Amino acid sequence: MKVCKLFIILSVLYPISAFAQIYSNSTPTHSDSLRGFLSENRQSFDVKFYELDITVDTVYRSILGYVDIYFEIINDIDSLQLDLFKNLEITSVQSSTGDELLFSRDENTFYVKFSSKYKTGVFDKIRVQYYGNPRIAPMAPWDGGFVWTYDDNGDLWISTAVQGLGASAWYPCKDHQSDKPDSVLIRVSVPSGLQNISNGRLRSVKEYQGSTTFEWYVSNPINTYNVCLNIGQFVHFNDYLISYDGDTLTLDYYVKDYNLEEAKEQFGQVETMMKCFESKFGKYPFYEDGYKIIETPFAGMEHQSAIAYGNNYKNGYRGISVSEYGKQFDYIIVHESAHEWWGNNITSNDIADMWIHEGFGTYAEAVYVECVFGYDAALTYINDHVQQVTNISPILGKFGLNKRGSVDMYKKGMLMLNTLRHVIDNDKLWWEILYELNKVFRHSSVDGTEIIGFINEKTGMNLNDFFRQYLEFTSLPDLSIKFDKSGDNTVIKYHWNTDTETFSIPVRLIVGNETMKIFPSKAEEEVIIYNTSPDDIKVDTARFFITVNGVIE
Repeated sequence: MKVCKLFIILSVLYPISAFAQIYSNSTPTHSDSLRGFLSENRQSFDVKFYELDITVDTVYRSILGYVDIYFEIINDIDSLQLDLFKNLEITSVQSSTGDELLFSRDENTFYVKFSSKYKTGVFDKIRVQYYGNPRIAPMAPWDGGFVWTYDDNGDLWISTAVQGLGASAWYPCKDHQSDKPDSVLIRVSVPSGLQNISNGRLRSVKEYQGSTTFEWYVSNPINTYNVCLNIGQFVHFNDYLISYDGDTLTLDYYVKDYNLEEAKEQFGQVETMMKCFESKFGKYPFYEDGYKIIETPFAGMEHQSAIAYGNNYKNGYRGISVSEYGKQFDYIIVHESAHEWWGNNITSNDIADMWIHEGFGTYAEAVYVECVFGYDAALTYINDHVQQVTNISPILGKFGLNKRGSVDMYKKGMLMLNTLRHVIDNDKLWWEILYELNKVFRHSSVDGTEIIGFINEKTGMNLNDFFRQYLEFTSLPDLSIKFDKSGDNTVIKYHWNTDTETFSIPVRLIVGNETMKIFPSKAEEEVIIYNTSPDDIKVDTARFFITVNGVIE
């Protein structure tokens, strides 16, 4: 039974799966290069606003509509490079004056040609009209697309989940995390009797000739992959949270009617979580758009202001966790909501840097445990996940190629950040760093080097090689340590074995009932501990995620 549970956790949970490994190790394609590389025609304009107007045909599982793309020219260009999966047909591209524009397609990319060069500073828009059958998700959310199914009442239930796959799997956009629009309008028409729940605030509901149109508006910058549809029959209940500064955050929940009572009980965890995260990371970043949880036919996803939830109203991941503390909270609520700060507020420019999303997002689970159960419980929770680290391939992906790195960005990322906390060894400063990251980089897309640079500046430390070792290489920092008994004393000789040349962080030793620090480098050093046997000395691997190559002589 234990083996079966471990297999489920390793293969499905969080998501640690074969899909993640295949995704990170696969050879980049021409399509990956087109999507991931910021060519001149891709980086010379900044998208400001998307207006989606889409009709969903539930019989043929197709979509039809248009997207208006509003943009500002950053550098003089005569064409735009945009994205839409090649299985979806573009019928026309029009200028803001209604003129037809020439366009051409290359794999999942298309180019729009202007009649003359657009100058820097120009604001304009184009309308892309299209239709087709969007990709059906083989295993949402990890292998995504559209999910078409039926709920327990026999009603249609349709959702989207496209992180990694890309928003261009269902609507035309500049499908690159470096360019978040300032706002989005989502207008979706569905057969009468069905609802659509999307991101942001509901502006209007209109009935017309057997269809209902729902218009949602997102007033904050948003990743394109976070824009979502949730079509079906839902019941709605709501609550609110008063923040520490007196602001009111609306909490809205859309669930299946047969799960209403369970949802009311399970979602009671949201208030505790929100208060915890706001105290550690700063205010929820999207008060104007509110916070929602929407029941979905897949496990979950961090859709901004519209968290996808399919955890069967159980703690852990569908009732399972490798940690006893993990069984005390709903993993999907906590992990996916953490992404509102780590991933949605602060977004990586390139998906190669997705450790910013998943490393900090997973560490946020431990932050929640610390808020509720205390520091020692959080430390236990973190180290309960050590066995889930694979160390098969690096956490960093391949830049400019639409390739994220290893699934270790989750658990190893959490363990790396726990190590960083104890390297800094100043909790007041540690919490300031997490809080101020979300303030300084609010609603921004950033490079990992910017996050590291900020931490260097705040700590006054050069942590570049620390991050390089954990992110770029599979091997952990290896502490070579030798204990020599000399009478009543112990002589300790030690040095680091690492892939980086200047790796140097302190390590905590537990000496009887006391603790002390040593400061290894690549060169061997030694220290004498008086009146102590080697058997009474241990390396603290609970606070430092390292390997220890120790010898007692």
